[in-house]
Amino acid sequence: MVLGLAEELGAPFYDASYFLHARELGRSLISEDRGLVEKGRYMGVETSTLSEMM
Repeated sequence: MVLGLAEELGAPFYDASYFLHARELGRSLISEDRGLVEKGRYMGVETSTLSEMM
């Protein structure tokens, strides 16, 4: 699927590795955010307030 998308956008075949890297980077950022939420603060907001907003 990722390769098909890269080809449709006109990107060279090898650029698919960029998409895969971006996905892994996104996962690591998300897991870091989860860690902050578990500690009780997220971007300066108390997580109890954050969960009420969601």
